[in-house]
Amino acid sequence: MSVIQVSGKDNLMLSDALFGALGVPCHVVFDGDAGMEERKRESLSHRDPHERQKAERKIEEQARHNRTKNANLLQYLGATPNPQPADDSTGRYTVFGDTLETYLSQHWPSWEERRKELVRTGQGVDGKNSATYLETTRTVKAEPPYLLHALLENVRSLAARR
Repeated sequence: MSVIQVSGKDNLMLSDALFGALGVPCHVVFDGDAGMEERKRESLSHRDPHERQKAERKIEEQARHNRTKNANLLQYLGATPNPQPADDSTGRYTVFGDTLETYLSQHWPSWEERRKELVRTGQGVDGKNSATYLETTRTVKAEPPYLLHALLENVRSLAARR
């Protein structure tokens, strides 16, 4: 079993199709990015009105593209095409309605507290960092939330069928 980062939704279908053609079963994991538009808009408050308006149009366009990508990806995976999917895990995919980080902070707050502690003590790096995420997950005391258990069970079942 391997985890392969393909850097974005655009590459998920292609990677899955290629591995599928080679007989390698895959479980696709992706973010629905539901809060992306709001987060990006909040970052515009310091800009002058004209620049903010241009940036808001780009954000709206990116959000539309994200919703289209979500629906297309879900349809490809055999699910109902949904532009803004909720947290879900099936035998074929796991989706975080917004982002993995948002999900973890909402449903596993001790994970986020532990990650911040690692960063504060110099044992981790701030931002998205796989080594810090791994150490956080390895050393956090609380049990992971349901969706992470479901993801692991779905991947284990996929591996067992091989």
